[in-house]
Amino acid sequence: MKTSKSKKSKVISAIIVIIMAILLVPFPHFYKDGGTVEYRAVLYCVTKSHAMNGPEQQDDGYYIGTIVEILGFEVYNDVEFYSYQTLRELNK
Repeated sequence: MKTSKSKKSKVISAIIVIIMAILLVPFPHFYKDGGTVEYRAVLYCVTKSHAMNGPEQQDDGYYIGTIVEILGFEVYNDVEFYSYQTLRELNK
């Protein structure tokens, strides 16, 4: 009796590990907007933003920062706009 119980326990543990891997392992998605990378898993999403302004905006620059979403709800967002002049001054 003990061997079938331990086998069942091992199978259940393996299934739980596989399900957690599916839910928690992110897959990167690269955007062609200046360098934004989105790491998306089933339960969460982390976006490292480095997006150029489009031609319709008057100011030239980048949106730089990080966005974190858990279960579709945004919990962290520090994306800010930096003009080219500001970036030049920061890099001196």
